[in-house]
Amino acid sequence: MLSRAECFRILELDPKANSYDIENRYTMLIKRYRNQGDPETVKKLEQITLAYDILTGRYVEPEPVDPRLEEVVFGKKKREWQNLWHYGRWPLFGILVGAFFLGYLIYSIATNEPPDFQFVAVGQYASADNTDERVRSYVAGSMEGVETVEFQLIPLSFEQPEPSGAAATGGLDPESEYMYVMKMMTMIAGETIETFICEKSAFDQYAPQGTFSDLTALYERLQDLPEAVRSKIKPLRRALIDVYENPTPGVELPWKTEEDMNQDLSLPIYGLDVSELHLVEGLGLYGKSQILTIGFKADDPAAVEQFLEDWVRDVETMHALQKAYEESLKATAAAKN
Repeated sequence: MLSRAECFRILELDPKANSYDIENRYTMLIKRYRNQGDPETVKKLEQITLAYDILTGRYVEPEPVDPRLEEVVFGKKKREWQNLWHYGRWPLFGILVGAFFLGYLIYSIATNEPPDFQFVAVGQYASADNTDERVRSYVAGSMEGVETVEFQLIPLSFEQPEPSGAAATGGLDPESEYMYVMKMMTMIAGETIETFICEKSAFDQYAPQGTFSDLTALYERLQDLPEAVRSKIKPLRRALIDVYENPTPGVELPWKTEEDMNQDLSLPIYGLDVSELHLVEGLGLYGKSQILTIGFKADDPAAVEQFLEDWVRDVETMHALQKAYEESLKATAAAKN
């Protein structure tokens, strides 16, 4: 390392120069030589910088080189391998963890047995604390051969914003909204959903996309119900979206509103609005609109259709279950008071 006397000489300064003089001299010398690229000037600039660093206390003595680290292994010096490990071990660890998780996910998908029946509620529904168990118990008890039932609640809504500024997706933040939209896309495309219970905005969003099966035959079979029950079941007919996107040239579409579609008997029924029946409350789901549908990829549509028919006919049982649950809540609240 250079002595202080040598450093002052290189910077062309008096040994009594202060830090202000050192800074000014260094700046001046750098400006003088920086545009000269010959080897001699480059070496001189290195000396000037070294002298400046020593005098200002910025100089750090380099660690002595270990000859063992200069040995070449697999085309690189051991020192280079050491640096790679020091700076790359955490990214490597992250890659290994990611690869393990991906492998586990693939393995789980490949080996996981799908449930016999998938029951999905889509919308801003409130649920009881035991809704999962009530749905599983009721479905398994109503359908022969069904042992495993999966219930999912996706709080996705497409209602238009209110004047107060409420979000169009039922108050979800953008990240949650995106997550649930993507989840619905994945479920619709890749899973066999037997039954969807939808709020109206969700039904209106997905029915034109061909997400649900035709329930016309089921609705016709329900016509033998008592008038008090039958009048509370409203068929929802919809045209698929390709009818809108590819209309017949010169032909005006006959529907201006959704109600126009509901009155068009040529259109299939994709959902049964049972909101006035208060059917799903019997299983612990509460929402202002309740539309029964069948997923277009259901493994056994006929069996699911029969389940929905039996469920609608079991409306009195649903009301009794709802009443019992709500009375238990009141009793619990009274006991706490």
